[in-house]
Amino acid sequence: MNVIEAFMGLALVAVVMGFAVSMTAMILSEMDESPIRRWRKLHTPPCRLCAHYVKDGYAECTCPAAVLRKEKLRGLTCTKVRSDDVRGTRVCRFEPKGDEE
Repeated sequence: MNVIEAFMGLALVAVVMGFAVSMTAMILSEMDESPIRRWRKLHTPPCRLCAHYVKDGYAECTCPAAVLRKEKLRGLTCTKVRSDDVRGTRVCRFEPKGDEE
């Protein structure tokens, strides 16, 4: 009986641990971004005020650091990156627009 009780106890622990892992994965999948990126977004002005911002159908960024990162990750040659993918990341280099007269 002791072996069966020990096995049942281990099985219960495994079920509880599996549930905890699946709940953690579910919670993390609901969080679409990290707290650091969220903090950076709150403390960075909107993309439309940046010198790298281009509105060509949808918001795009021409920041060299962001373009280089995309080229390295995708293995593509590109000139623009979607602003949603850049804003709040470490490659976001916000530069205010100059006076346009």
